Amino acid sequence: MPGPSPQSPNPANPHSSNHPRAQRPDLINATEQDRGVARLLRLLDAQLDALFQLDSLSVMQSAAASQGDVERVLALLAERQPLVDTLATLSSDLSVFVDGGTAPAHGQAIIASVPPLQRAHVESRLKQINAYLDAISQRDFADRAALIDSRNTAARELASLAQHRGATAAYAGDALGARAATPPSPMFQDQRA
Repeated sequence: MPGPSPQSPNPANPHSSNHPRAQRPDLINATEQDRGVARLLRLLDAQLDALFQLDSLSVMQSAAASQGDVERVLALLAERQPLVDTLATLSSDLSVFVDGGTAPAHGQAIIASVPPLQRAHVESRLKQINAYLDAISQRDFADRAALIDSRNTAARELASLAQHRGATAAYAGDALGARAATPPSPMFQDQRA
């Protein structure tokens, strides 16, 4: 006898609407729990690795920003972008474990069922993640302020330079104008006739 058609519900399939876990996502078995916890820890570890790298680049960016080295800041921002993209993907993958994910009840059931020892690991990783995010955010804010200050200083210097050039041109113009009003007198004349 052929198996169930793809259109017919299969009560043995946990993704089928007839399966008890499809109706109650908080009912998960130990294997699913272990896989879910392992996945959560892998995602948190990957996020920590990316944040560690981003933090290192952020420190270098702060040094460049404080020196007004805009080219270096831009190069570091370009290096940071793939890490930011990775973090966005990881955050999306982690959303299943918090409100708003594609299967939040299932993810929350996994978090709620995390054994105490593993829960401590999860909480430790979350604290580290938050510490990295805070440090990077504060540095980025300070870098932005330093770059704006550097830009404003450069704009003032350029404006001052333009004023000095204008004044110099005005004096040079007066001197040239005075010379042009008097006819040139030759210093040497050929008086042989």
